Amino acid sequence: GMVATEKFQALASDKAAPWLSEDSLASKGETPLFVGRGTAALVQACADDPKYQSKVSGTIQWIAEIAARHKIRDERGNCPPSFRAFRGIFGFSWIPLTWVVPWWIIKLMTPLYMKQKPAPPADGDDKKSA
Repeated sequence: GMVATEKFQALASDKAAPWLSEDSLASKGETPLFVGRGTAALVQACADDPKYQSKVSGTIQWIAEIAARHKIRDERGNCPPSFRAFRGIFGFSWIPLTWVVPWWIIKLMTPLYMKQKPAPPADGDDKKSA
């Protein structure tokens, strides 16, 4: 997720990014301490359960989702939602933070994973020299 570093705070206060406000950064931004706590929870969970380590090894893990599972809060008492969380997408605060959009749906909606046609050759690349 979006980490509320000094750089993002400066962008929000300067209004340099239209999608970023100081309020959204305060409510949805992950602080560096929050990221550290989430990472420590993941490491501890893997140390406690080798089967869990095998399950998550080589996969993408979102700190906000790990934090929600382990009930971790940042120094402000917040648990920012994952960008995949239904709560953030639909805006209903009663939806649990652990309910997220499955990866297969994200892959269907992301151009990176859609079939792409190869780019046409640049001028002169398709001609062989004699």
